[in-house]
Amino acid sequence: MKLKRQQFNLDLDRAKAYVLEGKLYQAINLLFKLEEIKPDDAEVKLYLGSALTKNGQHLQAIRVLKNAIEISPDLFNLHYAVGVANFELKKYQEALQEFEREINLNPKNYFAYLESGYSLYELEEYEAAINFLEKAITLDADCADAYHCMGATLNNLERYQEAFSNILRAIEIDNTQSEYYFCLGNIFASIKNNKEALKSFEKALEIDPLNNEIIYNKGLIHFYNLNFKEGWECYEKRRKVSEYLKKTESFNKLYLNQIPEDHEPILLYSEQGIGDQIIYLSLLHEAIALPNPILVQIEPRLIPLFKRSYPAVNFFSDKENLDPSLYKYHALVGSIPHLFRNSKESFLNQKKSFLISDPNKTLALRNRLTAKDRLVCGVAWKSKNEKFGHFKTASLLDFLPVLKLPSINFIDLQYGDTSDERSNLKNEHSVALSKIDDIDNFNDIDGLASLIDACDFIVTISNATAHIAGALGKKVFLMVPYEKGRIWYWHDGLKTSLWYPTVEIFTQNEIGDWSVPINEIKEKIVEEILHE
Repeated sequence: MKLKRQQFNLDLDRAKAYVLEGKLYQAINLLFKLEEIKPDDAEVKLYLGSALTKNGQHLQAIRVLKNAIEISPDLFNLHYAVGVANFELKKYQEALQEFEREINLNPKNYFAYLESGYSLYELEEYEAAINFLEKAITLDADCADAYHCMGATLNNLERYQEAFSNILRAIEIDNTQSEYYFCLGNIFASIKNNKEALKSFEKALEIDPLNNEIIYNKGLIHFYNLNFKEGWECYEKRRKVSEYLKKTESFNKLYLNQIPEDHEPILLYSEQGIGDQIIYLSLLHEAIALPNPILVQIEPRLIPLFKRSYPAVNFFSDKENLDPSLYKYHALVGSIPHLFRNSKESFLNQKKSFLISDPNKTLALRNRLTAKDRLVCGVAWKSKNEKFGHFKTASLLDFLPVLKLPSINFIDLQYGDTSDERSNLKNEHSVALSKIDDIDNFNDIDGLASLIDACDFIVTISNATAHIAGALGKKVFLMVPYEKGRIWYWHDGLKTSLWYPTVEIFTQNEIGDWSVPINEIKEKIVEEILHE
């Protein structure tokens, strides 16, 4: 029996070494054998669960580890291991609960504090994340990952100097981690130091040259610098980064990365939001000039507007499964610019307008909105984008300098219920903002397009309204954030959009402060539209 126990312990040590060395196949096979020998050994299950997690078998790992907890509920690292598996499954709240259980059992486990910080970072609970990360650093002053996560967290809190200090400390401890340089690049990008951001991303890629997320973000910096050829090459990596876009790989067709030499049909498939689909399809007039028939799958709400504008093109809902025999090539709509927009000069081919509203509906709305000697201005001030919407969104009260201008009827183009904001505007500031209740600004995009087209000009933040108005060729005064929430295609340093020639861009001077752009817009309206 003693020899058997010795052999068991030797095999367990060997399995542990396999896990540490990344020899997961050998580790898992050996640990399963040991589990058969001693099915009630919680330590074996701990290492088996950890190996399964590293091998990507997260659900199986959780089952094994929870069985171990039933056997030995006070064994250190069991809850931590369950938390890691949940984190890999992106179940951050469940992960956080397991890490807290581990901390209650073993308050000196700095890994549990560290992973709690990462979980809270993913949950966007940044202040809480800092508390756990500080504890991890207290327990291990050389915990490079804790400084890394702290740097990323502080960057999101716009505490840039502290963010730099922490990520540089992480690099000082360990300069072999690509994600540390990636984080450094993101902080530089946050303060608009694109030169240093690019250097940091390139350093990260020296360490991990096949990291698609870093390559993609490097492309965004190229866009900001108007280096389009390099930008599009990097931007194509978004298909490897986004879970949503990966599904297009299952089309089992040739992906269109250059203009084809034959005349076979091409499917262009929607991606991202309505605004993104519109901006990329601003190049549709060049795509349909190819000898290849073009099929387009887009958000169903856009179909009436695009069918009217491009009657020769077959449009389909992106919610339906299209017969693969109808096309030979496919591409996401965001890949079209790779073919046609490889320099700033190539944007001279942009059309001033490329969408056509319903003429009868637009005329009827125009007649309803127009009053004697008064212009009509459409206004939108919110974005519902889950990730960046709060950075792009303004308050309706931020628009007061414009809304108080004389001789203008202001029309609510904002989707959602805005009744309280409009009432407050009227009661507190004696300013009226009219709402056309028979048009659903969210679901009826074709009706919204007519409403926008019935206006003389538009004042808006970066949302779908800006794209629709730009595509219709309306005069648009666009307000964009300083950095966070500023989409790359509103290129920094340009006063007029490359994509929509009638869109004029006004940028915050400071994060969250809309006073400068709105007052600049007011002056422009007074000078160029009211001619005062």
